[in-house]
Amino acid sequence: MTRTLSPPKPHVDLVLSTPIVHLIGPANDDNPNRSRSILHGHVKFLDHKTKWQRITLSFHGRAVLTHDSMGNGGSASMDDAFAEHSQFLEICDIDKELIIFGGEDTIEFGLHLPFDLPPTIRTKYGFVEYTLIAKFSAGSFKSARLQKEVVVKRHYLPNAMVLVPTNEISGCRNWFEWVMEMPKAATFEQGEIVIGAKWSCEKERVEVKSVETRLEQTETIRFKVKNTTTSVRLPSKLYPITTYIPPTFTDELDTHFLRTPILPNLTFPHIFTPLIEIGHILHITFKFTNGAEDLVMSYPVILTDLPDVQANIVVGGGDDAVPVDLGLPEYSGELPRYGDLMTPGASRQTVA
Repeated sequence: MTRTLSPPKPHVDLVLSTPIVHLIGPANDDNPNRSRSILHGHVKFLDHKTKWQRITLSFHGRAVLTHDSMGNGGSASMDDAFAEHSQFLEICDIDKELIIFGGEDTIEFGLHLPFDLPPTIRTKYGFVEYTLIAKFSAGSFKSARLQKEVVVKRHYLPNAMVLVPTNEISGCRNWFEWVMEMPKAATFEQGEIVIGAKWSCEKERVEVKSVETRLEQTETIRFKVKNTTTSVRLPSKLYPITTYIPPTFTDELDTHFLRTPILPNLTFPHIFTPLIEIGHILHITFKFTNGAEDLVMSYPVILTDLPDVQANIVVGGGDDAVPVDLGLPEYSGELPRYGDLMTPGASRQTVA
């Protein structure tokens, strides 16, 4: 009879109160929130025979692009440039030491994290990930190492009660005049993007037959070739068209609500990382009677989810309402600023 050896019991354990970190607003210095999150947890000693002396906590973050993504983005010369290595960027490396005085069963910790961390993401073309590593030392010959994956989420709205900023968009084209209130952001919890619109036509010539709205998701990757940062727009996704048909009898003072559903299972939130960026564009198409030419407009919108109610977020500014600034972040230094990126045209993929 063969006797199976049981695996050795661990001497220590690393426990996180929650593996999810929530941050609010864009990751730039102009963010009025500059919210910081605290990663809470504790270490537990399971073997009291071992006299542990020191614990070192290390929080690591990295952004990586795969070979496939860089090959898809360029020519054969780009493929050759990355034949030996992937694109790798270290995002953060935070250390904290815990001193053990002896006799404790557990030691609790709280690790303050920077406010400008990009969110965790994993796509076909790359990923951003974070890991908390705990190193235990009991002299020169005894040590242990544990690690936990940590998920960083960035939310562009702090809660469902905040007033979302809007842009007033107006214009005139010959016999058609319009004004619209376009929200700068929408949430997955809300489930739709709602635009308030008013318009007027020279009705003896044309009328608005219908208004179509359609959401497009764009993805951009950035990488280096021979010390030059390159930005490439990947094929975008076009989501189903939503059609609004105005009432038969309408007045120029009437407000029309154009609703575009957000498909949470198919759509990423707004993502801005040093190597991967995901954004969204809302296309609005006015169709007219009498064979008049369509009017097409496109505007960016930030799609975001809301933080958990229990999220441990430290926000400055006292008890007043949390300010909202939906300006996009900018990464400086090794990577070009957001506004300076040159993005070639890209193909589109339709999502049924």
